[in-house]
Amino acid sequence: LNKLGYNCTVLEARERAGGRCWSIRKGSINNEIGSPLQTAGFEDNLYYNAGPSRIPHHHQLTLHYCKELGVPLEVYNNVNEAAYYFSEGKGSLSNKKIRIREIQNDVRGYMSEMLVKAIDHGQLDAGLTKEDTEKIVEYLRAEGGLDIDKLYKASDRRGYTESPGAGLLSGKVADAYKLQDMLHSGLMDPDFYNVSQYVYELQTTMFQAVGGMDKIAQALQQKVNPMLKLNTEVTSIQNLAEGVKITYKDQQETKEITGDFCVCTLPLPVLGNINNNFSSDVSRAIDYATYIKTGKIGLQFKRRFWEEDEMIYGGITHTNNELTQIFYPNNNYLGKKGILLGYYNFNDKAKVVGDLSISEREKLALTKGSLIHPQYKK
Repeated sequence: LNKLGYNCTVLEARERAGGRCWSIRKGSINNEIGSPLQTAGFEDNLYYNAGPSRIPHHHQLTLHYCKELGVPLEVYNNVNEAAYYFSEGKGSLSNKKIRIREIQNDVRGYMSEMLVKAIDHGQLDAGLTKEDTEKIVEYLRAEGGLDIDKLYKASDRRGYTESPGAGLLSGKVADAYKLQDMLHSGLMDPDFYNVSQYVYELQTTMFQAVGGMDKIAQALQQKVNPMLKLNTEVTSIQNLAEGVKITYKDQQETKEITGDFCVCTLPLPVLGNINNNFSSDVSRAIDYATYIKTGKIGLQFKRRFWEEDEMIYGGITHTNNELTQIFYPNNNYLGKKGILLGYYNFNDKAKVVGDLSISEREKLALTKGSLIHPQYKK
């Protein structure tokens, strides 16, 4: 807007710009309502992103500003088949960590095998010619890793129990898990749907800001600093016959400002509690809009055991318990120490965990996480 000739004023209630775009570092303070003040004790140069952590390749506006503001980016590894699925339950594959690649390739193989059998028996009502079916069968053989008999019997795609090496060390591939065992163990339930590779918002390539996502907000703040007022809480938004009037209070007094337009980015629950003269339709829309509940916790460890012991570099482990997900850092690979995102949960699970005290949340993250990574306790 400033480039277009508008005279702008930016009002920010906090002492910093960025809002949810916030990276937690040593000394960061979080004042959660109803909980004691938290001060991060992470070591220097370690952080985790409490808010947004990924930039899709098609978020061109964000990428444009990163380029214009000189914010360096690095690749974010959102999909890592070396990470785990962990299903708490009663099946034969439950309560044990299983590499994502094992489950995904086994499921893909069995699904391809079943489709080929249906095609071979003429049970697909798709009006396919003989040439069409031959092409589809060959595609499914390649997609599912089927053998010459069009059966799935596992392959090196799912990894090795003994890694290949030099000379005659060709490695050893384990047998595939049975389809029924994966089903009965919950590994084909919604918690483990293989959607992160397909959803438009999560398709590769993804990026993150070097040093923390709030580097973007900090760079933007520096750019607009002459027109920015921090620690200014808006208390009223009033539409006028021509323009708009904003009432706000800073650390000294209450003030008013008028303008031709107001671009409001307040969260709707906050906006609904501010004095305004919006139309009834707008007010109803504000009142009825809902936000999903989410929760995150950052855990610093004295060594990067997920890399050193388990060859996991970035990516996400998925569970069906309260943790929902464990995120591995996408920076400082092969470093000495690191921060895991101990859980990233949503909706009902986020509410259950969020209702716990801070110390109880930490205990839950460590207890449940150690089922997947026993190194938590060491």
